[in-house]
Amino acid sequence: MSGNRNAKKNAESMIGKAKDKLEHGQEVINQDMRRAGQRVKGAAKDAQANLEHGEERAREGMEHAADDMKDAMNR
Repeated sequence: MSGNRNAKKNAESMIGKAKDKLEHGQEVINQDMRRAGQRVKGAAKDAQANLEHGEERAREGMEHAADDMKDAMNR
């Protein structure tokens, strides 16, 4: 009968180790997802900043073009 008890203890030990590995794997996945989320947020902020900068540059270009047209009409 001791063989059955040892087999049961070994099986329980293996199950415990498997659960620990599964929990660790889930933690790693969660960390990766958080990191990916932070990268997406950062990329979105960068894109917004680039868009705003591009709009500002376009506005400046249009103002210069308007000034050039006024100068041309006044000549």
